[in-house]
Amino acid sequence: MRTNQLPAIEEIRKRQWKWIGNTLRNSSNCITRQALTCNPEGKRKRGSSKNILRREIEADMKKDKQQLERAEKDCR
Repeated sequence: MRTNQLPAIEEIRKRQWKWIGNTLRNSSNCITRQALTCNPEGKRKRGSSKNILRREIEADMKKDKQQLERAEKDCR
């Protein structure tokens, strides 16, 4: 690890949240904004990922919340 660099996973999360923030500021008819709220219907092709972008973001938020709660508990 080099000095003054974040670990790779932290850098990826940081960039994801920046992208989400930029996307949410776009107009509602922008395709990237629609990707966050889409709910695909029908069956997916064999071998395709079950997760959609919104579900992945929600899972990350849940993990972050749990980490914050653990850190808060450790501080007490």
